[in-house]
Amino acid sequence: MTNTTNTDVKSSSNNINKLIKAVKTTGDKYNKTVQEAIVAIVVHANAFGDCTGAARLVAAMPRSNRRQLVIDHFSQYSPINVTKDGDNTFKASLRKPFLDKDETKANKHYNAFNIDGVRANNWWERPGAEKLPDVVNYDNIRANVLKMLESNLKKADDCENDNDKALAKAFIKHIRSAASAFSVANTDNLKGTEWDTDGEDNVQTLKANSATAKRAAERKAA
Repeated sequence: MTNTTNTDVKSSSNNINKLIKAVKTTGDKYNKTVQEAIVAIVVHANAFGDCTGAARLVAAMPRSNRRQLVIDHFSQYSPINVTKDGDNTFKASLRKPFLDKDETKANKHYNAFNIDGVRANNWWERPGAEKLPDVVNYDNIRANVLKMLESNLKKADDCENDNDKALAKAFIKHIRSAASAFSVANTDNLKGTEWDTDGEDNVQTLKANSATAKRAAERKAA
């Protein structure tokens, strides 16, 4: 470990906490954000002997095998060991190379810090990662809705009644236009990093955006 000042420790910890916070809110950059956090935590632990960020990172992740993949990644490229400490809490510690003071019993689970290795290998490319569920976020929900609408637009052609077919297609195209017109840019004035749709101001903003999207769709369809 290298000698560092308390300021260096604080700066490094602050950076890790920012990355962990981003894990809770990031959409399409989720995997890379987690990877950045893993690398930062390993580098920090190697320099300062503090690996508590590993527990906070795992706790910030969705309850799925994503957590185990990250725990395994820490274990492969560092002595960091993350274990469950409650319903949704974890603790992290540094494994020791030996299980006894005489250093005669080697710890088979111990791996030294491998900074180059953790930087070069992405956690989401570990075996079993292909079975990961999608991260639930706005971008994925929007993409799934639009995909569903396209699928139903094709199904509308199977309507035996021509009037039903015309109504179904018009209805789906109207919804698709409104959904396409809605964007994150329209909600920049919502308070906080997480939208609180229970708040009256936010509800009114969303309604206004919805009305704008509907009028745009109607003008386009006219």
